[in-house]
Amino acid sequence: NLADGRRRIRSPDAVWHVGLSNRQRQVAQCVVQGSSNRDIAAALEISEKTVEKHVSHIFRKLGFTSRAQLAVYVVSRSASTD
Repeated sequence: NLADGRRRIRSPDAVWHVGLSNRQRQVAQCVVQGSSNRDIAAALEISEKTVEKHVSHIFRKLGFTSRAQLAVYVVSRSASTD
């Protein structure tokens, strides 16, 4: 269950997260898992508005416009390190 913070993805060894803060990396990993902003907010104990801001900053820093682009990017980087 994501709400209790126990459901996590394997953190990729690749440097897909360069330039992101620790919190932005946490949010990005939740996005990749398919979590909604509401679920991410509950899991990380932050407001939904804060999650929205983090997601927006992640997209801007990595040059993406959608959650799907972020997920494909992170998964492809993770697969390339296996």
